[in-house]
Amino acid sequence: MPSTSTRPPGHHSQRAAANGFCVFNNVAIAAAHAKQKHGLHRILIVDWDVHHGQGIQYLFEDDPSVLYFSWHRYEHGRFWPFLRESDADAVGRGQGLGFTVNLPWNQVGMGNADYVAAFLHLLLPLAFEFDPELVLVSAGFDSAIGDPEGQMQATPECFAHLTQLLQVLAGGRVCAVLEGGYHLESLAESVCMTVRTLLGDPAPPLSGPMVPCQSALESIQSACAAQAPHWKSLQLQDVTPVPTSPSTHSPEGRPPPLLPGGLMCKTAASALSSLLDQPCLHPAPPLCPAVALTAPDITLVLPPDVTQQEGSALNEETEAWARPLESLAQDETLTALGKLLYLLDGMLDGQVSSGIVATPPLAAAATLDVAIQRGLSHGAQRPALPPGCCVWPWDSWTGPQISPMTGRTLRSCICPAMHVDGHVPVPQGDGWVGHCVVLNGAFLIWVLEGCWRQCQVGLQQRLGSHSIPACGLWPVNTLPPLPLLPGLRGVSRALRLCMCPGRRILWLNIRGKEAAALSMFQVSTPLPVVTGGFLSCILGLVLPLAYGFQPDLVLVALGPAHGLQGPHAALLTSMLRGPAGGRVLALLEEDSTPQLAGILARVLHGEAPPSLGPYSVASPEDAQALRYLRGQLERQWKMLQCRPQTR
Repeated sequence: MPSTSTRPPGHHSQRAAANGFCVFNNVAIAAAHAKQKHGLHRILIVDWDVHHGQGIQYLFEDDPSVLYFSWHRYEHGRFWPFLRESDADAVGRGQGLGFTVNLPWNQVGMGNADYVAAFLHLLLPLAFEFDPELVLVSAGFDSAIGDPEGQMQATPECFAHLTQLLQVLAGGRVCAVLEGGYHLESLAESVCMTVRTLLGDPAPPLSGPMVPCQSALESIQSACAAQAPHWKSLQLQDVTPVPTSPSTHSPEGRPPPLLPGGLMCKTAASALSSLLDQPCLHPAPPLCPAVALTAPDITLVLPPDVTQQEGSALNEETEAWARPLESLAQDETLTALGKLLYLLDGMLDGQVSSGIVATPPLAAAATLDVAIQRGLSHGAQRPALPPGCCVWPWDSWTGPQISPMTGRTLRSCICPAMHVDGHVPVPQGDGWVGHCVVLNGAFLIWVLEGCWRQCQVGLQQRLGSHSIPACGLWPVNTLPPLPLLPGLRGVSRALRLCMCPGRRILWLNIRGKEAAALSMFQVSTPLPVVTGGFLSCILGLVLPLAYGFQPDLVLVALGPAHGLQGPHAALLTSMLRGPAGGRVLALLEEDSTPQLAGILARVLHGEAPPSLGPYSVASPEDAQALRYLRGQLERQWKMLQCRPQTR
């Protein structure tokens, strides 16, 4: 996965004319060479320079073997190169109709959320359907923060995320070729972020709120509408074109263009210098994933830098965590739990980048429960937290002793689960099962499933005047006195989750019975049956939620009947590396461990996931489920929006 620092740049150069500081069209020449010498039939060119690469467009606009994507500052034709064919409705011609994709930015100040939204809702659906054999990036960094030409707001780590999203394509064959960039400090940091990602390092977490602006959504919607007649992946979406004109846009609080030499320009330059000095832009040496197995006779083929963990947590600590969970009482499950705790602590302490743990089938749900608790409690002793903010009220046990986290405090985690119950699991008791999740420390959300009528009377007797619906929100400050709760097995065990302010869990059940959003933090969707539906679910639901949530940790739970083939599980795991800065822990059921663990270890190490095979369009049922969940959730999770709000 190479990167080339070519000068002069090339994407404006045309067949018989130099243009825009460009003499030779480097990326176009590389694409032609790959076709002629190596016999490639599908090449994707991604141009994230802030100027339209009209030279590349002119060279390939009638060629269906090259899919060209460009976003660029346009401002309704008022920005150089002032071309009508830079607009969204310029989609190629002849046999190349639909293979030119223009995304014009009609205002300055586009940031991380806008760029990621463009990839998730426009570029990547087309790219997966196109199935390229090679990805070439016209990597212009005048679209980064601080550049006087672009005047955009995307920070350097955003380009690491864009690169990582492209690496799941073409077997990881991605080549970045330098184009523009006129702020030397921002350029240097952005190039470094891109190169480190090409070398396999996880992308640092994105900074700032993940809320795309209305102007960006209008541009994305217009581009989707122009491309929908030519691509199956867009035809099941609502892609009504948005009328755009200068009068329809408002600045939405985005910064106005800065005049060179002015006071505002100098102030912005000082703030930018401070931003570029942040530690996240100068990460420590890269860490490697680890795999923890319980069966000693399992042989795995792992990348050289992936370690097979032998360590385990202390017996006393493991037994303390397992004591309230009946399914963890046996020796085999205790061994798995000890390895889980040891590996998770290594991830949260910054010793391991990511991990895979094999669990016995009957203990999968309980192990996930412990992983969530341990992750959230790892930073529970921060001085800023008020006393007593952690609640561990089951029976007389007060919970294990928690050491303060030595690295970045874990604020939140996201849990995509495949066939491990629908919610955070609690062991069965009295014929029913309880589930809960914490919302910002303000509400305990819970569901009681199973023999609800049978247990409702008993619960009501114990909780007195408190009303007990079958599911809902319960303000934490109105919970009944804790001494009443130990007798309620499900409810008391539900309180094991830390209710500290700012601690959050986003639960995604990707094998639910139906599409449902119990709350903005508890989402369930059926597992799509075809490749197109699976990709739509990942790009249109899972990743927008994950990027909007900005978790510190991702737990991927693949239960005994998760139903995913190896390439699908690998793609899901690989793409979830981005939102959490690479901190992904996969929990696997032992019977599927050897082959699946090897595949996941390779993608967590930075290798590209295997191909999903030929593209097949999503079923109407899968498309309807996605539309329903978007409609339910997009007001809370803005990254789900792929069209502007009605004005």
